[in-house]
Amino acid sequence: MSVLLVTVGLLVVGAILVDAALTTLSLAGRAGPVTRRVSQGMWRLIRRLAGRGPRRHRWLRWSGTSVLMATFAAWVAGLWLGWSLVFSATPDAVLDQFGRPAGGWSRFYFTGFSIFTLGVGDYRPGTTGAQLATTGAVLTGLFLITLGITYLMQVVSAVVDKRTIAGHITALGPAAADIVRRGWADGQFAPMFTQHLTSLTPELVRLGERHLAFPDPRHRPDVGAVEPLSRALQQLLRTLDGSFIRTADDPVTAPPLEDLTRAGIPVTDAQAYAQAVDASRTHRCRLQGWCASDGWDETDPKLTLD
Repeated sequence: MSVLLVTVGLLVVGAILVDAALTTLSLAGRAGPVTRRVSQGMWRLIRRLAGRGPRRHRWLRWSGTSVLMATFAAWVAGLWLGWSLVFSATPDAVLDQFGRPAGGWSRFYFTGFSIFTLGVGDYRPGTTGAQLATTGAVLTGLFLITLGITYLMQVVSAVVDKRTIAGHITALGPAAADIVRRGWADGQFAPMFTQHLTSLTPELVRLGERHLAFPDPRHRPDVGAVEPLSRALQQLLRTLDGSFIRTADDPVTAPPLEDLTRAGIPVTDAQAYAQAVDASRTHRCRLQGWCASDGWDETDPKLTLD
C-alpha cells in the first residue's frame, strides 16, 4: 500500500510539472493536457453562465482572469495532492513536535507549508525517505510558483498586445468598408492609410507568435502594404487553427462593394470580387471560428460601438 501511494503521488507530481513546463516553456504552441482541459472547461462554464445577448460581455471580460486563476489553482492542487499521497504512505512519515505520528489533516497541512516553503516547523519528516520527499516538495513548490507567476505576467503582456491591435484596427474604422472609405482621399489611398496598414503587419506577426507568431495607386491599394498584412493575418489564423480555435462552418460575411461604389472608390467587377470571396472562404471560416471561440458574433462590434 505504501509503495502504491508513493508511486501514485509521484506520478501526479510529475504530471503537474510536465504540464506546467509544456504550457509555459514549450515553443510548440500547445498547452499541457491538464491546462487545456481546465481552461476549456472553465471557458465553457463562463460562456454558459453569460448566456447570449450584448450584456454577456460583462461576464466574458473576466473570463481570461478566471481561466488563468483556475489553471494556476489546478497546478497547486495537483502538486499538493501528489505530495500528500507520498507523505501518507507510512505512519511515521510525518511527526508532530512530540514525536507522535501526524493525522491525515496534519499531513495535508505539512505538505502545504512544505510546497509553499513556509517552514512553520510544528511538524517534521520522521524518516529519511520523508526528509528527501520534503526537499523535493520544497523544490517543486518553488519551481511551480515561480514559473506560474512568470507565466501570468507573460499572459498579461500578450493580452495588452492583443488589445493594442484591436484598438489600432478600430481606430481605422468600425467595419471593413469604413476603413477603406476613410483611407481614400483625392482619388487615391492616402499615404498615412498605407502606413497604418503596414504598421499592423509586425503587430499581427507578434500576436501570432504570442499564441505560439495598387498598379495605379489611384485605383487599388498598395500591394506592398496589403499583401504582407494579409499574409501575416493568414499566418496568425493558421497558428491558431486547431490548437486554439475551431474553424467555423460558415465564413465571416464579405463586405459589400456597394458601400465603396457610393463613396466614389473604384472597385473590381462583381464577378472577380465573388471569385476572390469564394477563394478566401477557408480564411474567413477561420476568422469566424476565432470570433466564436472568444464569444463574439458579427453583431457584437456594432453593439459595442453603439
